[in-house]
Amino acid sequence: MTFTVDSEGLPFDWSQMTGSLLRVHSGTWPPVNASVAIEHHGHWFWIDDSDLTSKSTFALLSQLFSLQAGGASAAAPVLTIPVGG
Repeated sequence: MTFTVDSEGLPFDWSQMTGSLLRVHSGTWPPVNASVAIEHHGHWFWIDDSDLTSKSTFALLSQLFSLQAGGASAAAPVLTIPVGG
């Protein structure tokens, strides 16, 4: 497992960078009140359903990843060609 550390070798505090934009909880048991959750290598990671800021940030990130992956379709521009008079 990789851990991010600061210049002094202490665990890096990501809240310095992200503030309260995205708070992901973790634990060994499935969450009770999660908006989104995933189990990975025996640990659960989730966003609390009452955390509107984190849910909004997660939704934005999901949309950005979808756009980058080509999952979202955009309407093609309409080309108008005058015919006649």
